[in-house]
Amino acid sequence: MPATTRLPRSAIVVLLGLCFPYIIYAAFQAEESIENRPDDWLPTDFPETQTLRWLEEEFGGDELLMISYPGCSLDDHRLVELAEKLSSTTFDGEPMFRRIVTGSEMLAELRAAPLALSREEAVERLRGWILGPHDETCMVAMISSASKRNREVVLDEVARVAASVGLPADTLKMAGATVETVAINQASTKWYMEISLASLVICVTILYLCFRSVSLTLMLMGTALLSERLSLAWMHITDIPTDSVSTMTPALVFVLAVSTAVHLANYYRDELTTGGQLGASRRAVRNAWKPCLMATLTTAIGLGSLTLSDLEPVQRFGVFSALGVSGMLCVQFLVLPFLLERYPPRVWVMQPSNIASSDPLANLWERLAKVVESRHTMISGICATLLLIGAIGIGRLHATARLHNLLPADAPVLQDYEWLESHIGPLVPLEVVLRFSTDDPSSLLERAQFVEGIGRVVAATPDVGNARSATMWFPPLPAPGGGLRDVVRRTLFNRILQQSKDRLDESDLFRESNSEQLWRISAAAKASDPSLDYGLLMARLRQRVDPLLESRNAVTGANVTAVYTGSIPLMHKIQGQLLDDLAISFLTAVGLITLVMILVMRNPWAGLLCMIPNILPTVVVFGAMGWLGPQIEVGSMMTAGAAIGIAVDDTLHFMTWFRHGLAQRLNRTEAVRFAYRSCATAMLQTSLICGLGLLVFALSPFAPIARFGWMLAALLSTALLSDLIILPAILIGPLGAVFCRSQQAPQKSPSVHVTVVDRLA
Repeated sequence: MPATTRLPRSAIVVLLGLCFPYIIYAAFQAEESIENRPDDWLPTDFPETQTLRWLEEEFGGDELLMISYPGCSLDDHRLVELAEKLSSTTFDGEPMFRRIVTGSEMLAELRAAPLALSREEAVERLRGWILGPHDETCMVAMISSASKRNREVVLDEVARVAASVGLPADTLKMAGATVETVAINQASTKWYMEISLASLVICVTILYLCFRSVSLTLMLMGTALLSERLSLAWMHITDIPTDSVSTMTPALVFVLAVSTAVHLANYYRDELTTGGQLGASRRAVRNAWKPCLMATLTTAIGLGSLTLSDLEPVQRFGVFSALGVSGMLCVQFLVLPFLLERYPPRVWVMQPSNIASSDPLANLWERLAKVVESRHTMISGICATLLLIGAIGIGRLHATARLHNLLPADAPVLQDYEWLESHIGPLVPLEVVLRFSTDDPSSLLERAQFVEGIGRVVAATPDVGNARSATMWFPPLPAPGGGLRDVVRRTLFNRILQQSKDRLDESDLFRESNSEQLWRISAAAKASDPSLDYGLLMARLRQRVDPLLESRNAVTGANVTAVYTGSIPLMHKIQGQLLDDLAISFLTAVGLITLVMILVMRNPWAGLLCMIPNILPTVVVFGAMGWLGPQIEVGSMMTAGAAIGIAVDDTLHFMTWFRHGLAQRLNRTEAVRFAYRSCATAMLQTSLICGLGLLVFALSPFAPIARFGWMLAALLSTALLSDLIILPAILIGPLGAVFCRSQQAPQKSPSVHVTVVDRLA
């Protein structure tokens, strides 16, 4: 690394000239390829995921699109016309929809032969599924495989066709995976460019206020923007699918690149002060490469710990962000020293004598050092108390994976869901599949009667909507009875059922193979009820259904089992997994970064003590969320490991200068003051840049991006306070003696040290 700036200028220019166009091209391609896929949120090794895959293989895995509108009644001809026109719509030469059904069509089918149900009976069977409490109805369309490649085109075509039959697009109420995917895509990209530009303006403003040099500001921003583009280019180079979560990578890399550039610029400024302009950039690299390398390593470890998640979008973010910060370090140490040597800031070169005394915060750090020195015991006690309170709060955390927690409350798709659930019925699928083995002694009629009974139990479970099963296509089943007429009627009915198995298969609610017979009971729960606990719902359902299965098996000697699947058990599993991933990524990052700190400090106890101010921010912020009630979602979960990796950056820089102070034969108190004078201002600058540069993303309408932005800003702010107050208190207090023992033979210090020591004296 020290030889970086010895590279011939022409070689660096040629290297940039060759790579820059491709980096821009690859970054553009990555931005264009970002797409959310519902299947990405289904970890393949989850039993719940495997069960859902099994359900799709057995009964078909159509992506459904529900469409309705105010005034959509059974007699409304517009719905029929809409269904007919959409049935003939194509996409890439293939039908856009595999099948479309309407409430009026289903009602007519139930009333026709052979069922010939009365209108009242037919309506009752459709209620809560495709027919609302006041006879409002809807259309359910099954999206074809070709249409899944561009869901936005599907929705645009639906809006166009609806307008042609007298239904304006803003009157349509739609739900389903197609609508959810498009809504997430739009929310994650809405205002993204504007917010990114605001972040850029904030960083430029802070940089200029810090350095008062237009040329230096442009150099730092240029290398940061190149790092940001490179982080996007990695997405294209690796050919890994990208999604809305990945869009947070370039913003994170950008602010971290600015942070690293600020530290390097401060090292360069110090070298100008003490050694002159000649070779200043080379000396700055020699002094800065180790703390910056260690800081980047810990950041990459913190971000890389997210790859341990079972959720693919989180894994990809961990990979892309770790690659991004690694590439960022290469850019900073290849390009920035060259630019500083070729175009040194004129204000620094022309007035080098004023640089050493130009820190406007020098008096602040002197006063803070005195406060910490006199109150270090109290500060350590406050730190221990915050750790305890925060740890208790973390135990109260809850997670969520619902659509309603990913989008703002006024999002159109959420309004549509609320309208459809109030006018039609619940929308979050819950499936119960009863598996009858081939050696089951019961007749088809007896099985149908048992399935119908289980269906009634499922429908009667609190928070569950109408339950459908294959028996909805049967005439009213005969009641059990011992008379001859009853026996004959059941025999004839059973024969009719045997002859109509093909029709049962068409319903997607019944399947039969050589080994078993499957009866599917399809129900749903409300998506718009934030108080609904999916875990309690599943437990409640099992408590009602499982005893009935056990009772029947005990009587018949058979073994009927129930498979519980659908979105509800899977979402419950993902919610629990988010908390598990939070703990795993955080503890992994803590463990690996602690090892790095022990190696850097050359003393296990010194390394462990250095981790206290870095663990504290995560414990405090997440503990506060546990006490105050906000639920953890994917954006929150990703901040824990990332924050500790980034927070260690300032710790490493502070400890580097503290140890240099010890190497100059200063006592611990004097070494702390020396560290304050040497890097506290740079720590404040980088924290402001990172914190405010990310905080602006809290304006995003996509909750994971917004939560990631403000939580990481809060974590970094807390980390700055920890490094400027708690870490010095530890170093000055009794525990700080281990750092003196860990200090080996005096190290060669940067040339700035003599000047600063003299100034302190």
